Amino acid sequence: MKHLCCKMLLTKKLRIAERRLTAMKNSDTTITRTLDELGRIVIPREIREKLGWSEKDTFTFHCTENNTLTLQLAEKYQPQ
Repeated sequence: MKHLCCKMLLTKKLRIAERRLTAMKNSDTTITRTLDELGRIVIPREIREKLGWSEKDTFTFHCTENNTLTLQLAEKYQPQ
């Protein structure tokens, strides 16, 4: 009985996660994160997946005069 309850709970959590991801793919996404003591911000998995970002990707930051920060996936270096 305990095993069945755990399986049902995991299935329910997976369905909720799938709905959240589907909703994020179909709309703009706003999530608030806090800057830690080392100056880091964690980009939520849902956003990374939506944008196709993965570990070890390199990014370019651009800050405008009106304090708007743009984060863009940098082009990968292609040695010639």
